[in-house]
Amino acid sequence: MNKFFILLLLGGFSFFQPLAGQDYYTAFVGSFVEVRPQDFARVRPLGFLYVQMGEGNLQQVFLGQYPKATTAEEVVEALRTEGFTNARALPGSYAQGIEVPVIQIATRYDSKTVDWQDLSRAGSLNVLLADGAVKVLTGTFPDIETAKAELPRIRSLGFEDAFIKMVNSGRLLPVTNVATGIKEDLIPLNLSEGTPASTTTAPRS
Repeated sequence: MNKFFILLLLGGFSFFQPLAGQDYYTAFVGSFVEVRPQDFARVRPLGFLYVQMGEGNLQQVFLGQYPKATTAEEVVEALRTEGFTNARALPGSYAQGIEVPVIQIATRYDSKTVDWQDLSRAGSLNVLLADGAVKVLTGTFPDIETAKAELPRIRSLGFEDAFIKMVNSGRLLPVTNVATGIKEDLIPLNLSEGTPASTTTAPRS
């Protein structure tokens, strides 16, 4: 067994081990100068798509956040089948944020069942990806009292089960047209004055 093969084997082994500060695995779709919703139509059913800015103003597109590397690898294989040959599984972590109030309006366990157009009636939309679920949130709000004042309006729109919760701002992902497929962005992450923006750390490549 030559040294190159041993190093390759060890490198692959270490990738699938928990890393310091690592919170999830994600499927990296690719880096693009311009992100167009129509370019991701065939892979949108695989999970929640989100965008982060990379070096040189390139837009990096990711799909989902998973507790296991093997799950992310399965998604990567599906992405490659659809022509995204640079897709790969990467570990990622949540940057330190602060607890902020939001209103959760829906939970979906299948991205294909999310009616973003309907949910956008609640206002600014973000998601929290956890345990295979897409938790759809509106907010954030500057304080609990503001969220409480907004809750009756949200419920009157037909979201009777909506409730207030505190989340770490670093875990929030904005809902954009890349995720929804709708030409115009749904109302993007609109943080109230004094509330920090999402600080999810881009997965390590």
